This record gives sequence, structure tokens and C-alpha cells, in this order.
Amino acid sequence: MGSSSSSMDHIPNAEELMQETGFSAAHLLRLYERFEFLDKDQTGELRPEDFGAIGGLALNPIGDRIISAFFSPGQETVDFPSFVRVLAHFRPNGTNRTRNGTQQEPVNSRTRKLKFAFQLYDQDRDGKISRAELLQVLRAMLGIQVTEEQLQSIAERAIQEADLDRDDAISFDEFKKAQLQHRTMTKEENLEVQEKERHDREEQEEGRVQREEEEALTEEEEEEEEEEDEDEEEEYELEEEREGEERAEVDDEEDDDQEEEREEREEREEEEEDPLAGREPEAEPEPEPQSVSEYHSPVHEPRRRAMVHPSAQAPLPKDYGTPYHLKLS
Repeated sequence: MGSSSSSMDHIPNAEELMQETGFSAAHLLRLYERFEFLDKDQTGELRPEDFGAIGGLALNPIGDRIISAFFSPGQETVDFPSFVRVLAHFRPNGTNRTRNGTQQEPVNSRTRKLKFAFQLYDQDRDGKISRAELLQVLRAMLGIQVTEEQLQSIAERAIQEADLDRDDAISFDEFKKAQLQHRTMTKEENLEVQEKERHDREEQEEGRVQREEEEALTEEEEEEEEEEDEDEEEEYELEEEREGEERAEVDDEEDDDQEEEREEREEREEEEEDPLAGREPEAEPEPEPQSVSEYHSPVHEPRRRAMVHPSAQAPLPKDYGTPYHLKLS
């Protein structure tokens, strides 16, 4: 800070410039350093050609008019206080106070800014903007973007709207009223734009919410469809399982039937080959009882006696029925 204070001592009327322009001490010091950089000859004053080192002005389509605004009519150089006063027009609107507390119109007030802008058009400084001067600015600003016929139409419309006394020129008062009217219209347009943007944002938000709801609903429907598909698949699998079991039962029954048919067929084939095969032998008829006289030897006696009623049987001799020639002594 000490170095800043000592540097401020080199700035003429630094306090008055700060109050008049609204620049802070630090800002004013930076502007002074910039001024010294442009002042190559160290004369304490700038000529129009010294402003060529400012790149922004060189690229500005009306840069030469802005440079001319730094110089009063007939003046070929500008000192630092005048340099700062012109630059103050580009600051935001403000209200400055003097040392005694009284309010004064700042350099960057709306009226002072309008006067500065008016001078950019009024090159001959006669206090009016002619049609030719307006066309010169339009050509510089728009360049080859529009045709000459369109430029003439724009200039004609601007003069008709702003020229209240119908002298085919625009005075400062007319210029000021037109700018204020344009500012009011711009505010209304801005409000309309803001309202439209707000409405668009609301529509976008509603659309986003609706899309999210539709996506959520679609996801639910897809989940329901997946569940239905799974249920149908389970039912289909169960049905196939039941049908498989039924087919297995039918196949088993068919196999049993076929096995029975095969066995029956084999039995029939065996019977055809051997009619007696597989049949039980017929019981031989028992011989009719014979008389005792039919037996030729005692050997036949047991059989004969077996056919006699038990009550008629009697114990036989021990050697009865044994052939005589086998009798033991």
C-alpha cells in the first residue's frame, strides 16, 4: 500500500479524479500505468496514433470514432485526466458525491453515457445525427452482413421513429427519448423472453416428469410381462411334465398290453407246434374192480384187498404175498 500511495503522488488531481469518475485508487493507478505505456515519448499526453497499441480498439468496427471521442474539437492531444474521464463512460451507472457530501452527476451516469454515444454518431459536432452519419455507423457495424438497400431501410426507419420535429435528423433529446423508449421496450422484451424461458423450462420439466413416469410405467409393464411369461413358462413346464407322465403311463400300459399279446402269441405258436404241450396229462382211468379169481398169484392180492371196503379187510399172514420161492426159512 505504501508504494501505491507514493505512486499516486505522480497522478495529478488524483483525489478529484477518483470522486469524479468513481474509480478506486488501485484502478486509477493501473490506468496511469497504462497511460504511461501508451505514452512512448513520455510527454504526458497521448496522440490519436498512440491509441493504436490498444488491441481492442483496433478490432472494433467504430474504434476510430471511439478514439476521436477522447479529443475535444480542435484538440490533437489528451492528458491523463481527460483520458480517465472518457474511460469512465464505460463503467456501470453510478452516483458520486463531492467532498462536502453534495451529490453530483457522475461521468458514468446514463445521460453522460448517452452524450458520449451521441458523439460517436455526430462526427461533425453540429448537435444532430444526419442520415449520412447514421449510415456511416451502420456500414461500420454491419459491414457486408446486409445489403445497401437494407442499410437504407434501417436508417429510414430509425429516423422516422426518433425524429419528432421532422427535420430529417436526430437531436440529442430525440436520441435520448428513443434510447429510453428502446430500453423500455427491451425491458418488456426481456420480460417476455424471461417468461417464455420460464414457460419453456416448465414444459421441459413437465415433459421430463412425464417421460420418467412413462419409463417407470413401461418398466412396471415389462416386469409384469416378465412375471406373466415366467408364470406361463412354469405352467407350460408343469403341463409338459403332466403330459410326459401321462405318456409314460400310456407307454407302460401299451408295453404291458404288448407283453401280454406277445406271451399269448407265443403260447398260440407253441400250441400250434405241439397241441399237447402245456397241457396237464389226463388222469388214467382207474381200472374197474376185478374178482379175486382174476389174480393169478398172491402178489395181486394187496391190490385186490385195497379195493375192498376197509371194514372187510383183515390182517394178512406175515408171509402172505411173498413169492414162494423167496420165502426165508
